[in-house]
Amino acid sequence: MKKIIYTALLAIAIGSCSEKEEVTTVEENIVEGAGLAPSALKIDFTKPVVYYYADSTERDLIIENIIGDIYETDLRHHNEGEVIISDEVAVDMVMNDSTGTLTLYPDPISSVTVNTASVGDGEACSGKVGDGWKSYGTCMSKSCVKEKSSEAMAALSESLVTGKCIDLRIKRNAPNARVCARLINC
Repeated sequence: MKKIIYTALLAIAIGSCSEKEEVTTVEENIVEGAGLAPSALKIDFTKPVVYYYADSTERDLIIENIIGDIYETDLRHHNEGEVIISDEVAVDMVMNDSTGTLTLYPDPISSVTVNTASVGDGEACSGKVGDGWKSYGTCMSKSCVKEKSSEAMAALSESLVTGKCIDLRIKRNAPNARVCARLINC
């Protein structure tokens, strides 16, 4: 009898674990008072994460910490003739000020050819022509990415209306990073 009960409990435990693994969005409230929880932001490149904020100061702190995490990621690169092949990390941060949520959509680390030619904003931001992306610049440092992200947030906040969200994309490869943003429907 004990063996049957033990087996039933084990089956329930295994079943409940597998259900938890199917969840693709993790919700975290990472802001504690005026500061960020110390280990709250380590990007998991396998799933989206939702962060909550009370105001633009807390939102900006979350963005700053995400940028820090992006720069903690080691990226490899090599030359093939005149072409640079590099690992690249990319994250989209969709901010909905009405609900106080920032949803982080990380892309898995991939290998890319670093494009040094001048291209349009859509292509430079890994989008399509006409999908609203604007490139705010290419940066060689974390401080530049923070500055360009703030610039994008300020510019788009002026046009923000009910039902719209800011989509901020940061793509970093070994030599540089690009900051892009656009308004999207929430």
